[in-house]
Amino acid sequence: MLCEPSDAAAAGLIESNRAVFAESDAVLCDRPLSRVRQQARCDVLAAAREFTEHVRGVPVAEPDIEGPLIVAGHQPELYHPGVWLKNFAASRLAAATGGTALNLIVDTDLCGDLTLALPGGTADQPRTWRLPLDTPARQLPWEDVRVRTPSVLPAAGPAIAEGMQRWGIEPLAAEIWPDARQVQTGDCLVSHLTQLRHNRQQAWDTPLLELPMRTLCRLPSFALFVCFVLRQIDQLRPIYNEGLAIYRELNRLRSSAHPMPDLASVEVDGQTRHEAPMWVWRAGEHHRRPLWIEQLGCSFRLYDVGEGDHADAECLGVIRRTDCDADAWHRLLCDLDQQGIRVRPRALMTTLFLRLCLADLFAHGIGGAKYDEVTDYLLRRFIGVQPPRFLTISGTLKLPLPRHAATPDDRRSLRSRRWDLLHNADRHGFGSPELRQRKQQLIAEQQAASAAAARGGAADALANLQRFRDFKAINLELAAAASEARGDLAEELADVNRQLAANRLLGSREFSWVLYPEELLRDWLFEASEVVVDRLAVA
Repeated sequence: MLCEPSDAAAAGLIESNRAVFAESDAVLCDRPLSRVRQQARCDVLAAAREFTEHVRGVPVAEPDIEGPLIVAGHQPELYHPGVWLKNFAASRLAAATGGTALNLIVDTDLCGDLTLALPGGTADQPRTWRLPLDTPARQLPWEDVRVRTPSVLPAAGPAIAEGMQRWGIEPLAAEIWPDARQVQTGDCLVSHLTQLRHNRQQAWDTPLLELPMRTLCRLPSFALFVCFVLRQIDQLRPIYNEGLAIYRELNRLRSSAHPMPDLASVEVDGQTRHEAPMWVWRAGEHHRRPLWIEQLGCSFRLYDVGEGDHADAECLGVIRRTDCDADAWHRLLCDLDQQGIRVRPRALMTTLFLRLCLADLFAHGIGGAKYDEVTDYLLRRFIGVQPPRFLTISGTLKLPLPRHAATPDDRRSLRSRRWDLLHNADRHGFGSPELRQRKQQLIAEQQAASAAAARGGAADALANLQRFRDFKAINLELAAAASEARGDLAEELADVNRQLAANRLLGSREFSWVLYPEELLRDWLFEASEVVVDRLAVA
């Protein structure tokens, strides 16, 4: 289990982060940061309460707007237990500090695969097999993924149960999976996956508000943030690119596409058009494209370049500078959304909004925490605030599958012995006594010759060369004498390699939480989240 920082109280982190915001003189769209945060909390918590009530089917208590707000988030996939741990830790930290926990469902990312990985094969020859959650379709952003064949998802539950029972495991999926009456053609798949997870959190007394990213993007406070970013895109772009360049240098990355590409700018008909840190696509499209913005005279224009070039780019909307306030941007974004045109933030903008405008304490996973080195740079250079501290929380729980006894130390030992049998077979008693004695004699002669040369004596190059040739020939004879033993070691090494390869699959941390036995999973999540609370010194 990972929790960083582990040497500070959560209440202290929340207090110091609030002090950062309170003392900041940053202004977003002519509004002090404190007012922006207040509006964002009102917007987001009201929307999250409404969405959570829809998921649960029962009323949800109104959250305390003034209390600590602890935020986590992830894509809506059926992820591994280490990711889910963030939700449990956030919930328990919120309870310990008298606050509210919120999970952001990042459904604006691409859905990579509509299958679930399960362990198959045997303990000696395991394999991963993929169980479909729906009929295959083009890759789409999660928010646009709709159920195509309603019989596939309900059938996955019994298939998971059957597949895991072969390993002697009664998976949680067998108990919680939706049946055929609950799934209809055209349903939002994210809603079904969210309901599976959220209902289990509730059953395990882990209160947490939920909010999809698609809903957050329609809120006035988010429109205000977009307004602030896009109105100053000419200032943001070089700072954004500088932050990425520093990240690549510090992490020794050669690719200009990692962790993400720079923002570009182009000249179109004498006007500069900037790439914004936002995506744009139309509902049902599988390809997300950069949003472009151009200041033309007294107006800002948003463009979708599509698959063509900038000369043929489609203008999505125009906002006059005299009418360029957050409300105008909100109206524009809502109008576009009603037309099925999605304008969504990229990863760095999502965490920038959450950490700057919403959360008192944000909980990252390992990957997000690493990328937020760039977000910290944007907070300092673009916003002008000291970056608020965040948590990094993750963990590993492995399925109770069989393991082999082989270890990496076994492999290293076998490789070392095989190498030694090739080059020093005499040490292991191989070869005739005469050969072993002759090898030691050659070694002694060469050492004596080297010592004499070091004292200034003349080196006998021909004698040295002859000793080298004799030594090589003797070693070949000795190695041949040990060939059968090396063959036995090679077979043993191959067996160890097979066992280690099997252990890598059987011991993978990446299997979904729905495959685990309920008691094992629940106990680990409770125990690990309590460790987080204890480490953060919360009474």
